[in-house]
Amino acid sequence: GDMNAGRALEGTDLENEGIATMDVLEANFELAMPDEPRATFTPDNGNNVEDTENVWIDHIWLYGSLTATDVEVTFEENLVTLEGGEMVPLSDHYGMKALIQVR
Repeated sequence: GDMNAGRALEGTDLENEGIATMDVLEANFELAMPDEPRATFTPDNGNNVEDTENVWIDHIWLYGSLTATDVEVTFEENLVTLEGGEMVPLSDHYGMKALIQVR
């Protein structure tokens, strides 16, 4: 979900956001990590009217006997036509998807 929190990751252009919130979440849940972490909230998204850096703030959190595979950022495609013809994604945030399994 949209946690408005995420960490900068080495080797990416991701920036820190809401680190105190990440500390709490990581202490209680396991983060489902995509093979290629990337921003889910970015200034390049035509729906985004906020001044932002590239941040990964939408996550899938696991608890207990849950595991995740095939984790990836999704819904990045420009699918919606605005007045004037500009194409934008479905939301100002990109989505996350995963295959969730019980161990």
